[in-house]
Amino acid sequence: DDLFASPSYLNSPNFPVKYTDCESEEDALDATTKASGPSPLSDKDNAWKRSYRALEEMYHHGTLESIGVSNFGPADLSELFDAATVGPHVYQGSLRTLLGQEDMVEELVRRGVHYQCHDAASAILEGRE
Repeated sequence: DDLFASPSYLNSPNFPVKYTDCESEEDALDATTKASGPSPLSDKDNAWKRSYRALEEMYHHGTLESIGVSNFGPADLSELFDAATVGPHVYQGSLRTLLGQEDMVEELVRRGVHYQCHDAASAILEGRE
């Protein structure tokens, strides 16, 4: 308990989680990067599809050994599996998803996708309070 309340933990660059400001990051991009394609912010429903397609290309080229996804709900996962040439190898999700989305987890297992729980320790510690 002392570790999670210590000044070194609380002042680390990873706590609290710092979220990005996409618009200011986009504005700071150089011209070449900006010219490479539209912002994912302009088409949020399909942005992940273009990103996943790029990951598949790198996987088939041999640049990547595996592909992982996170924060996909059942509908997005279904759409991903329908469109993908190679499904994800790893799904990163919460303990709540692992325990509460049984159908989705069963589908991941059926397709050979490894489930990585990103918040098991914090979820357990949170339950102690």
